[in-house]
Amino acid sequence: IAAIADGLSDFGLAEMAWLVEQAQARSIFLDQLERLVSTHGTSEATMHKALENALWVFGPEYSLFSSNTTLRRQIEDYLGKQYVGKKADLRPDLLLNENLQGEYLLIEFKKPDHALNHDNYLQAISYRHDLGKHISAPIKVLLIGGRRSPDFPTDNREPNVIAVVFDQLIATARRQLQWLLRDVGGVLE
Repeated sequence: IAAIADGLSDFGLAEMAWLVEQAQARSIFLDQLERLVSTHGTSEATMHKALENALWVFGPEYSLFSSNTTLRRQIEDYLGKQYVGKKADLRPDLLLNENLQGEYLLIEFKKPDHALNHDNYLQAISYRHDLGKHISAPIKVLLIGGRRSPDFPTDNREPNVIAVVFDQLIATARRQLQWLLRDVGGVLE
């Protein structure tokens, strides 16, 4: 029993050391993300690529979502049919992920210097409505941009539609990391 207790204690210390290492790596990631956001001309596609495998940035409730190849293929098929010809330039920059409960998260990225507006809101919910024809589970919508314009809806929005500003997103992710490091630091002392 003593050996098991010692083993569990060693495991706990190793786990905490890993958490500290992970938090430090995430802090560096946030520094680089902040640089991308502050660089004039950063595209939607660049932000999409930077964040597609780092959903922890959006908070713990999003960290359980992951990429799904079948969904990705569905989106590509949908986009290929919907955005051809004259509409090809309007092709959205979407990311759709799935969590353990089978809920979906649709993310619409805008440029970091773009102000989210009413048209962006309508665009994102129309994607959800169109994709909802092919998916029976609930779809949450996360719309991300540089700031909100005065015409972005604040009331009477559809459920499960969240608008996030890059600066706030990064600041919240930093606070979560600081909390984690403070919590782990107290245990290690």
